Amino acid sequence: MRHRIKQISITDTYGCAGTTVFNPGSICVITGQNGSGKSSILKALCYIFEGGMDPSVIRRGAEKSVVSFTLEDGTQITKTTAPVKQRRGQDGPVKYRADLEILDPHGQPIAAPMSFIKELSESFAVDPAQILRIDASTVPGKKALYEILLKLAPVRFAPDEVSEALKYRTSVEIPMQEPDALAMPDFPSTFLDLDGLRKVHGYVTEFRRRVGITKEESDGAISRLERGILPGAVSDPSAELAQAEEAKAAILQAINDRKAEVERETAAAREQASKALAAARAAADQAYMAALVIAEKAKAEALEAARAEYSRANAAIQEVVDAELKALQDQAGPDLDAATAEVATLKQNRDAFIQARTIREQIAKEQVVCKQHIFKYDQLTDVLRRLEALRVAKLQDLPVPGLVVEDGEVLIDGIPWHNVNLSRRVDVAIALCCQNAGSLQLVQLDDSEHLDTEMRAAVDEGLKRAGWQVIRAQVSDGPLTIEVLA
Repeated sequence: MRHRIKQISITDTYGCAGTTVFNPGSICVITGQNGSGKSSILKALCYIFEGGMDPSVIRRGAEKSVVSFTLEDGTQITKTTAPVKQRRGQDGPVKYRADLEILDPHGQPIAAPMSFIKELSESFAVDPAQILRIDASTVPGKKALYEILLKLAPVRFAPDEVSEALKYRTSVEIPMQEPDALAMPDFPSTFLDLDGLRKVHGYVTEFRRRVGITKEESDGAISRLERGILPGAVSDPSAELAQAEEAKAAILQAINDRKAEVERETAAAREQASKALAAARAAADQAYMAALVIAEKAKAEALEAARAEYSRANAAIQEVVDAELKALQDQAGPDLDAATAEVATLKQNRDAFIQARTIREQIAKEQVVCKQHIFKYDQLTDVLRRLEALRVAKLQDLPVPGLVVEDGEVLIDGIPWHNVNLSRRVDVAIALCCQNAGSLQLVQLDDSEHLDTEMRAAVDEGLKRAGWQVIRAQVSDGPLTIEVLA
């Protein structure tokens, strides 16, 4: 149910001397010089709704303060502030009390007056002039307008909305989980504002940056490992190496077999020569016995001849052996050298293959890690996109149709605030300022002289059109005057 004030009565409150009674109507203007009591009237009305007790509300020299107003349905609300009577002989500081009395249209007291007051004006309408006075064509003005509008129409994000935006798959193999996968530190259980969402966005951005660094490190590790793979490590040469080693062993066996054969032939020839030498020595001994003188000479000659023959035979044998060995070396040497070279090459390739296999296994592991981080990075990028989409959607869904507050810019119907006509700005400002007000449709404007004539008239007309009562104060040269314009 909406309420309007029919009559206001203020007695000895703040700077108001005596009793001031007036019917505010739809638009009431209070004018006068500084100190004449303009602001006292507005403060006196606020005093009723603020609750509590303030002795300074009693005008100096007065016994008590009484603020009262009557609603159009006949409900009467009165707040009296006065000192408490002390008992005779009681010393100490003076105590005060404030009594709030509310009588319904039938003159009966309302049992819970503070609850009634709270419902009546749980949140007074905000002065729309504070919005309209801002010059949004300047950078500071645009910032001030942006901040005040977000206070009047706060953008709030429910925890489940943010949690939904934060969902992402941490791995290609792991499906989407129900809870948010980011495990935000100290994630709030209450609604977030823009700053809170900005912190969440910053956390995700930093998390994604670290994932990107890990991905780059994994890429670098893969590149370093790939450079460690040697040429010739394409396939495993173990089988070919075994065959080459068998061929080499066969060649070495053939050489050894032929060497043994030559050594046997050499031994037989030497044995035959030794036998001939022994026969010659026996013949010489016989000749010696026959003729000592001739025999001695013959013996010497025979021995010399035998030794010469032995030397010739031994030289011939050695020549044959050397020829055989040279022929064997000439015949088998190239094959042995080729086999040795092939074995060495295949051993090198086998070692390179084993090393490359180990490196490739490490590369495969790094590629899995890199793939996971690339996927996670893309998933986090999508989280940031959803957070931004959530923020934009909230900023484009403010309680005033046509109003969009986005990235420091305030737009009405797609047009920057300072380029919108005055009437439309006034309507938007009033809608914002009055959206959370209580059931008492009252707007108080202090210092309204700071508004130019056109803007004051537009504000008055806009509030009147919206069904609000306006009580505004402005400085003038004359005495305190209360004028009802409508």
